[in-house]
Amino acid sequence: MTKGDIINIYRNMSAEDQRTFHRWAKANAVVGAILVVGLIVNISGLDSLWPRGALAEGSQATEVVAPRTSDRVMSAYELMIDAGNLPTIQVDEPF
Repeated sequence: MTKGDIINIYRNMSAEDQRTFHRWAKANAVVGAILVVGLIVNISGLDSLWPRGALAEGSQATEVVAPRTSDRVMSAYELMIDAGNLPTIQVDEPF
């Protein structure tokens, strides 16, 4: 099919078929616009719109734990079990 053939088919459609096509095209335009807005928000990094970002901005550290002085390297499993004793610091700026 060429470009002219598609236009001729559309012109030869009944009025009801053209209305159905217009509804389908409008629905696709709305869905596409919603997806584009979501993509722009995701790319722009507007994390403050989501609860995770708001929680991170408003949280305060209650204590700072001194880092370990052990020379032994801990495995991931040991770090996971001992997560309460890991050194933590308050970070105001993400980078």
